[in-house]
Amino acid sequence: MPRTHLTRKLIPAALLLAALPSQAKLTKHQADDLRQKIRAALFIPNPLPAVDAKSYGSFSPTPEVTIERVTYATAYGLRVSANIYRPPTNPPTSPR
Repeated sequence: MPRTHLTRKLIPAALLLAALPSQAKLTKHQADDLRQKIRAALFIPNPLPAVDAKSYGSFSPTPEVTIERVTYATAYGLRVSANIYRPPTNPPTSPR
């Protein structure tokens, strides 16, 4: 898909966001409408495909970080690998 086509679809959503004051709250209807426009512009399927995540282990390069190796499925049956950086399940205690 040409980039200009995607840009033309995202411009209305961007203009809507720019027109709102920074402190303004969206109504539920406005938020739902904006989400629908963004999903349509980015061709996000509804319903979303199953993730089918698989973990291949984790390690901690530092006491404050755990890296988990995972893969997940795409709508086309391909697997995507990813690293998830997260806090450890048992965070280190800070010295007092």
